[in-house]
Amino acid sequence: MMASFMSYFGAGRKDPKQTARDAIIGLRQQLQMIDKKEEYLQKKIDDDLKKAKANAVSNKAGELNRGVFRCDGS
Repeated sequence: MMASFMSYFGAGRKDPKQTARDAIIGLRQQLQMIDKKEEYLQKKIDDDLKKAKANAVSNKAGELNRGVFRCDGS
């Protein structure tokens, strides 16, 4: 009953085109944020991978010097 009463005065009615525009704008903003997060995480992965490779090379050299290196490569 209250909803029908409010509809007489235009309350609760929104322009469908404006609502669609607002939704598109919101989705574009979310997409930009996701892209930024993806770039950040990819950079972090690349940096961590470089560190891991550097550590793996130095660790293997240390293991060879100590005679700890195993045939399975670990």
